[in-house]
Amino acid sequence: MSKKYYKRWHVPYKNHQIKVTNWWNFDFDTEARLYLDDQLIAVNKETDMSPFEPMFHLMNASEEIKEIKVFLYGALTGKLLIEINNQNIYKDKLSFLDRYLLKRWDGFVNFLDNLEERFTDFTIWRLKRKKRKLLFINRKKIDEMEKTFDEMDAIDLHLDDLKKFKQDKNL
Repeated sequence: MSKKYYKRWHVPYKNHQIKVTNWWNFDFDTEARLYLDDQLIAVNKETDMSPFEPMFHLMNASEEIKEIKVFLYGALTGKLLIEINNQNIYKDKLSFLDRYLLKRWDGFVNFLDNLEERFTDFTIWRLKRKKRKLLFINRKKIDEMEKTFDEMDAIDLHLDDLKKFKQDKNL
């Protein structure tokens, strides 16, 4: 499990330090961590995230922080939004692609779902094709083995005939 893509944010808030880390890789492994004053307070390993739902939502994290919400989103790189007590205290700038996909999120998710379904269908078709091919190859090998066994049976019969002939000759 390699932590291929890693990003970290440090955000000061009053007399607190908020740190968010996130890593992911193409094996669909991911992990996000939320720290408050260098104390780990939350971990999220969810792979199916929505930019409209907070990745972290905690109540009473400290006396000054009654509620904290952390949103993570990004088309090509992670973008962070931290909301404390219903006020945005940190927000990464979204790229054109990020804004475009946010506006069309449902369509984008449907596109990905459709793509996943087609990929699954293709994989099933390919595995069935491979299975048929292996069955065909194995059928040919089995036929060859049966032919070999038939030839061996014929040789055994011929040897039996030769033994009988030799026994009859010796009598």
